[in-house]
Amino acid sequence: NKIGSLIKYYKDEQMKAFEILKKEDFNKINKIHRIMSKAFDEYAQKFEREAETFEDAKVHILYYTPKYDVSSSVMTSLSVKHRDRIYVCIHDLENGKIKISTRHNGEKYDLNEIVKKSLNNLENATGGGHPPAAGAVIMKKDIEKFKKNFVREVRNYENEQRKTSI
Repeated sequence: NKIGSLIKYYKDEQMKAFEILKKEDFNKINKIHRIMSKAFDEYAQKFEREAETFEDAKVHILYYTPKYDVSSSVMTSLSVKHRDRIYVCIHDLENGKIKISTRHNGEKYDLNEIVKKSLNNLENATGGGHPPAAGAVIMKKDIEKFKKNFVREVRNYENEQRKTSI
């Protein structure tokens, strides 16, 4: 939606978005919406083309820091489209840290539980969330450990679910 595009575009300057809305500057609103729609489409295509895929676990991981904050929207869209898949976006923060966001819009996995278990033995790692969406902040040096832990925990979670359904 156009207001959402405006808010994401002015993420760090929310009052600018408010002023544009207050002035009813529809040309500016439409221009920003086109910019954000293009950013969304490019990010979704990048995810589909370049994500590291662990097919047996149905996990797709992309390490990329987009210019605009569209990663959450893209992952939600992809996870609605592919309900059996888990999408993980990793992007840089300051001070040697990275942010991890996960999405799954099926009802098969509890990402809150999986993310928390994936953080075991990682220095200065924090995370949590909800079953369909969870996130974490970890040290950049631990990215490979996190990915390995995450994929392992997805497999373990699936195996546990199979055992309890028998």
